[in-house]
Amino acid sequence: NEFSAAVRQMPQFQKKIKDLSLHTSILIALGREMEAQHTVDYALVEQNFATSEHEDKENGGMKKLSRKTAWKQLMDIITVRDASTMAFFNKVRLLLIFVVTQNGISQREHGQVQEALYEIHPNEPSIERWLAGLAKLNIATEKEETHWWKTHKK
Repeated sequence: NEFSAAVRQMPQFQKKIKDLSLHTSILIALGREMEAQHTVDYALVEQNFATSEHEDKENGGMKKLSRKTAWKQLMDIITVRDASTMAFFNKVRLLLIFVVTQNGISQREHGQVQEALYEIHPNEPSIERWLAGLAKLNIATEKEETHWWKTHKK
């Protein structure tokens, strides 16, 4: 149609198309980066820890987050094969949120986290510092003798 062709030739229309193209490109790049960094996965687990609920895939809706389910979600994130520094700090952040929302971490759990972090992030110099910092939270969940910070040699 002649009218449509005339509108498409207008400078304002050309500018709008150019802006739309730029914004679309930015959104596509942002989406790729979020996917590469597992941003949505981290956010969902963090939300589950903060609300003490998780999606009930069998029955729909939300369900109380058990410690067992929270631990599984944490370990699923920690064992993601992404050795980037950003991934490391997101994993540690979720670990700290887990410790606070689940009232601590046992010696067994600490060992599993430490092993997974060292395996995936072998060149990260701050792993031991972060894990040792858990002792400062002084939160208990199991019998005292099983707590990592009670048996850790300084």
